[in-house]
Amino acid sequence: MYAFMFSKKLPPPDLTTVSVPTYALKTVGSRHILLGGGGGAAATGVKNELQLQLLTYNSFSQKGQSNALLARKTATIDTGLRSTMNMDVIATGPKDSGRFLVAAGQDDFCFFYESTGFAVSSPEVESDSPAQLSLNLKEIFKIKTDKAAKKAYQRCVRFDHSGAKPLRVATGGEDGNVRVWDASDIMDNRDPTIPREPIVTFPGEKGEVCHVDFSICGSLLVSVSNEVAIWSLSSGKKLATLPETPQIPAKKYRCRDILFVNLNPNRTFLIAGYNCRVRDSKQDCLLAIWMYDQEKREFRSYEVRQVDKDAIATMSLSACHNYIAIGTLSGSVHILDSRELLSLYSAKDCHGTFVTAVEFLPRRTLDTPAMGRIEQNGGGAAQTFLPGVSSDNMLSVVTTSVDNRVLLHSVPFPTTVSLTSFWLKSAAWLLLFYLLCWVILLK
Repeated sequence: MYAFMFSKKLPPPDLTTVSVPTYALKTVGSRHILLGGGGGAAATGVKNELQLQLLTYNSFSQKGQSNALLARKTATIDTGLRSTMNMDVIATGPKDSGRFLVAAGQDDFCFFYESTGFAVSSPEVESDSPAQLSLNLKEIFKIKTDKAAKKAYQRCVRFDHSGAKPLRVATGGEDGNVRVWDASDIMDNRDPTIPREPIVTFPGEKGEVCHVDFSICGSLLVSVSNEVAIWSLSSGKKLATLPETPQIPAKKYRCRDILFVNLNPNRTFLIAGYNCRVRDSKQDCLLAIWMYDQEKREFRSYEVRQVDKDAIATMSLSACHNYIAIGTLSGSVHILDSRELLSLYSAKDCHGTFVTAVEFLPRRTLDTPAMGRIEQNGGGAAQTFLPGVSSDNMLSVVTTSVDNRVLLHSVPFPTTVSLTSFWLKSAAWLLLFYLLCWVILLK
């Protein structure tokens, strides 16, 4: 039997304050976050850079200092005149190897950065600890991903996290096309003079592509532009488009974001976020769960729920796919259960302006060697059970905005009420009720 503790709600704490407006945020491994942003090509004096931040409890702090979770900068990459506006990260080796590949959208290019292992932060980086764990990130390649005649611009990027070979990365932008690239070939052949062509190109409708995602199995891709389309990665053909429903009329709502979600290993599910086409005092935003039938090539709506009287700016799924986090244009953050879309957490107007990125923190540490790992039943792959930086809560989400703040949002574990305690409290209330009735009868 469970009960949640009810207390005065405190505002989400700051993990850190960054020196540049941030547009992209991703977790890197078990204890780092990567932030991307800047002032762009304008001569404003605001730098364009990627910042690697270590999540730490500052174990070297002096007496009286806070022991709350903090983010400390351990590495910086100058991105020149280009600001990182979208980003994805994938591990390219064992979890304890520190090997990652970063794809960062900067103008009409996708820049790739590689980490080949862990490092110790350099003396130039400000630090209040003797040494801090970092990663040796460096730029390795770039490809032009958008060919719009005017204002070419990459709006989204996503790695295929299914484990399929070769490693693929999808990009979308202003020209309306979705391009899927061979990331393995980019890593193996880094000669900048080699011309790069996508593995497959999905021709889009008029209008920019604002979101792409690979299916859990890696055989499908979904894109969001003027329509939401499902594509086959093997045939390169469009399979279906997301329909409207009486609850989500196309005249009123437009899909802002969509993600494949693993609700059933035998079926294909997606969660879509919708905004009103007209922004006014009556606007709201919705989440909808869809099932895609691959045999019939059709969608079926499962659940639709209003999230806020606002507009969705960004959304993200937890690694377990049980939770979804939403950031809005007014600066609010919501966390919901991904199966029934029930609200678990809400922080209204916590950022000074629109939320640019939301990201779940891992609850377990995955970058330790053999220590703390056991074999799964049946001789499966080793799995870690060491607690991570956010293990003291049921789930934790990091958000950022152009207000230069990085905030931590946490949903605590429910408190357990024992059966004995329940019956004792029930008996006490019954006794009180009996005494009250007895006093009334005596009068």
